[in-house]
Amino acid sequence: MCERIWSRDQKIKHNPDGSADITFTVASESELISFILSLGDNARILKPKWLIENIKKYIEKMAFSYEPNESVHN
Repeated sequence: MCERIWSRDQKIKHNPDGSADITFTVASESELISFILSLGDNARILKPKWLIENIKKYIEKMAFSYEPNESVHN
């Protein structure tokens, strides 16, 4: 993931534990959310808080769609 260039202002900080903190600008919120979700459990958002809350909502909706007796079209 660190090899990919996401934007001109991209900054990568490699951590001693092998993880990395990546900061960059995206064109849209939906592009960013799609990217984060594509990483699955290999990503953790540290900030901003609004993005953390939005990702939580997406994940909750996804999990809910797999609950027994729930309509896929909710």
